[in-house]
Amino acid sequence: KSDAVARMEKDFPGLMAIYGERLQSRNAHYIFAVDISSSMHDYEQVVKESLRAFVKAVPDGDQITIIRMCDETSTDYVGMYKCITVNDNVRQDIDQLVRSAEFRFLQKGDPHDGSDGFTTTQKVIEAMNTVGSSDLTFVYMLTDFEYWTHKNGYDKNKENWRSLEGSLVANRSEMLCRYGIELNTSGNLKASAIFKPELDHIFGPLSYQRVTSPTVLADWFNHIIDNVSAMKINSMLKADWQAWADSGKIGIEPKGSRLVASFDAPESPLCDRCQIAVDGADGYLEAVPHEVLQSGQSLCIALCHPQHPTFLPSFAQQGNCDIVLHIAYPSDLEEEITRLGRVCGETDSTPDAVCFATQRTHHIGSWRVWNSQLPLWLWAVILLVALVALAALVWWLVMPMKHCWSIMVKVKSPEGIKSRVEEADDMPFTIGKGGSIKIDGAPFTLQVSSRKYYPLLTWKKSGYYLTLQDGDFAELTDMYGSEPVTVSVGQSTLLFRRKHTETITVTVKNNKTLYIVELT
Repeated sequence: KSDAVARMEKDFPGLMAIYGERLQSRNAHYIFAVDISSSMHDYEQVVKESLRAFVKAVPDGDQITIIRMCDETSTDYVGMYKCITVNDNVRQDIDQLVRSAEFRFLQKGDPHDGSDGFTTTQKVIEAMNTVGSSDLTFVYMLTDFEYWTHKNGYDKNKENWRSLEGSLVANRSEMLCRYGIELNTSGNLKASAIFKPELDHIFGPLSYQRVTSPTVLADWFNHIIDNVSAMKINSMLKADWQAWADSGKIGIEPKGSRLVASFDAPESPLCDRCQIAVDGADGYLEAVPHEVLQSGQSLCIALCHPQHPTFLPSFAQQGNCDIVLHIAYPSDLEEEITRLGRVCGETDSTPDAVCFATQRTHHIGSWRVWNSQLPLWLWAVILLVALVALAALVWWLVMPMKHCWSIMVKVKSPEGIKSRVEEADDMPFTIGKGGSIKIDGAPFTLQVSSRKYYPLLTWKKSGYYLTLQDGDFAELTDMYGSEPVTVSVGQSTLLFRRKHTETITVTVKNNKTLYIVELT
């Protein structure tokens, strides 16, 4: 395990727990384009020592390309190698090549002295487009970026720079980390010969770092190993985050007076939840405070409030508008991921940087929403009560209360029992029309009547009632032998409810004579 990995474990423990094992297998391609012209002579020693240290530090499986930049005839790969996979043998070969005369920095007057930036750029693109080259590519250009060749002098415009634009394979440019290490020289550079604008058009903007001395360059090399480890993790992180974000689905649909959001995403150690807020549209959507939405959950994100509610029950047509969703992805690793991005030189404007918050516009189709000041359930209760009351009223109006009777009167005296049938003037007697039952020779009158009460008045029972009009008192006994009910004169009592007909015995005592009236 390299020192760089150990430092990464200390600085980014959470991310290293996820990517530590994959870090060694995440291969990268390092391209060093080194200006060996006479103006760079002061940097020769530190460049060679740093390159040897760099090759020793990178893990097996990574790739390296070293390009020397000089005149138009000699600008080429060092040792004619490009995109070489690093192993112990390659490390030894590169160490020898860097020490050899093939990579010596030139003196003034040397026939190969020069700085052919155009050919160097061609070689960089060729190395990147090589079959098998890693998609994660680091390009380090160590030069003062001043063009000069024997053929064209300082006139960079004689080269067809535009022919190089768009020549990179698409997937190579997506994972390209490019740095311009601007080595300072004592001479005055011709502004018209500086080819940095051309490089920026070909590769995209380079991150230029001015180096004022060999000591500063040595310090820079000491940091790039750590930076490479960070960039490797960052490349894996961004790929995983993008895949997770692309596969995550956020659904918005209306349910009654609510907008409900649902979230579904695969499991990921980077993040497993989101938070959604909504901007009101057309003044009728109000965001609802909510908790973080876990994968597989749904929750209300907004309530609909009709603009002109009515008292009577009604529905209003809503929706058919665009709303703005504010989506946040709370991650336990947010602080580490943000810090890693800064180490890799990313900012908020970096196109493929990990983004923890975003917003999108979502179209809501038209739907109906309850528009009454009273809730729907209350109107349902009111309607149910009204229907019950109406049904009870109709039943009360049409309910029949007529019944035909036969009456048997038995008289019991102290001398014995004598039975006879007393026929009233109007027999059979029809209860419901009203009337009294007068027993001949009896000192009392029984009145039987029907009474109808509104069904919802549950404390009053519709049925047939008996009233003792004359006499002292009477006792009523039903056919089941229940406790007798005593009725005083002028008092009424329920014989039985409608349709529950039975035989009722009325016993009336007058002096020593018992009058037994059976209502059948």
